[in-house]
Amino acid sequence: MQITGKNYIGGERSGEGDERIHSYDATSAARLPYEFCQATPAEIDSAARAAASAYPAYRRLPATQRAEFLDAIADELDALDNGFISLVTRETALPAARVQRLVDGKLSSAAI
Repeated sequence: MQITGKNYIGGERSGEGDERIHSYDATSAARLPYEFCQATPAEIDSAARAAASAYPAYRRLPATQRAEFLDAIADELDALDNGFISLVTRETALPAARVQRLVDGKLSSAAI
C-alpha cells in the first residue's frame, strides 16, 4: 500500500498547499508516519470543475458500463493489503473485522 498524501484531481496527483494534516493513532494519540496535503482553494475549485466536466460523459454510459466502473473500484478495494485495514484500525480505533466488513461492502458506512 502506497500512501502519497496528495490529492487526486482530474487524474493527476496534486499537493500545492503548504498545510499538512497528520495521521494519529486514535487510542494512543501517537503520531503516525503519514501526512496529507490540505487542498488549497484552487485545488478544490479544480476538483469541482473536473468532477462537473466528467459527469456528463459518465451519465451517458450504459448502466452496464457504469456497473463495470464501480466493480473496478470494488476490485481495487479488494486488492488492498492488510496494511490498509491495520492503518484504518489505528486511525479510527474500530475493530479490524468491522473495517474489513466496510471494505467488503458488507456494512454501511452509516453504521460506523
